[in-house]
Amino acid sequence: MTIVPAGEVPVRAGTVTWLTDDELATRINNLPSFPLGRDDTVRSRASLAGAQRKMVAVVDGAKVGIPDGAPSTHLLKPQWQPGPDDPQLHDLVANEAFCMRLAKHAGLDVADVEVRTIGSRQVLFVTRFDRMDDNGAVARLHQEDAAQAGGKLPSSKYQEDGGLSLSDVSATLDRAGIGRRDVGVGLLHAVSVAAAIENADQHAKNIGILYDPQARLAPLYDLTSTIVYPALSKRAAFVVGGELYIDQIDDEACVVAIVDAARMPETLARRMLDDLTARLHRAVENAVSDAHVEGWMSPVVEQIAELVVSWPQRARG
Repeated sequence: MTIVPAGEVPVRAGTVTWLTDDELATRINNLPSFPLGRDDTVRSRASLAGAQRKMVAVVDGAKVGIPDGAPSTHLLKPQWQPGPDDPQLHDLVANEAFCMRLAKHAGLDVADVEVRTIGSRQVLFVTRFDRMDDNGAVARLHQEDAAQAGGKLPSSKYQEDGGLSLSDVSATLDRAGIGRRDVGVGLLHAVSVAAAIENADQHAKNIGILYDPQARLAPLYDLTSTIVYPALSKRAAFVVGGELYIDQIDDEACVVAIVDAARMPETLARRMLDDLTARLHRAVENAVSDAHVEGWMSPVVEQIAELVVSWPQRARG
């Protein structure tokens, strides 16, 4: 859905303003004043939740541009030096890049990411999964998150704040027309990866639905380890198997949660979780290798890698 001023015709094709490296660096540096990378000359129609310090762009190889009516192809998330009142979210780009690559190397459906250096900043380029090829042109796919589909405002994205429980999410996905097995597998992956990397922010808005044209689960996205930042809460977005704190969620809690929420047979849930755990452990080496080869290795990556290989035993302790 495109919203325009009364009397104005929505732009169908749109245009792209291609940027030089210096212009792109300037747009990124100006994100606090001009969210999504806009300025007063390009009237971007983009809509993006949590838009501050994120940028929508069209990426064609090394070229990066700002869309005006045209569908964007990527989200750009730059690394920021925290201010005096901000949580110390150091190496956040490397954090998300590692967690996303970890899931990718484990064979899960996850958005593609790449780290580039723009000016003096590392920037995470996230390929949009709500896009498709339409005879050689980029076209939008309708997408909504589980909180939207469940009728919850962004302020209620956490279960303890009146948001959806895992059972509510499962029922919401069922109503959208997603098959029962796909719901169970998708929730098992989301909950277990969050537990392994200790991501307390894997809430209902980070579980997406794509209409292509039939409803299906979107790839995993926004995977980060929150436990590596002491200023952030350890309270998980969902109660998982009776556990609220992210560092207490082990494989048993994940199985209980999925059996209860998605009505998956317990033996199947245990077998799938054992397989997923083994794949995550094996994927750590490849994800760490990506960080070294591509130049975004950091102490945060080492810390998260240790978390993953020690899960679920760590949570049981």
